[in-house]
Amino acid sequence: MLAQIDRMLVLVEQDKFLEQGKLSKSMLYIERAEILSCLGDKYGELTAWQQAALSELDIETRSILEEIVVDLEVQLKVMKTQD
Repeated sequence: MLAQIDRMLVLVEQDKFLEQGKLSKSMLYIERAEILSCLGDKYGELTAWQQAALSELDIETRSILEEIVVDLEVQLKVMKTQD
């Protein structure tokens, strides 16, 4: 599943995969973040959330994504201090 999402992201980057309102670059990154979260890859998840926020065109949605990024960064800092 992760490989499929990565392939779709490549196609979006190459403008071969048209965004039709139902599927956007940010949504693909959100899906990637959720999969990485399930796999326990917190740093990969953080990167995916950051990419989702950067690629989101809607200001309100981008704001929500940025909040998720900040929350995850705080979690990672706490985890790092506990090591």
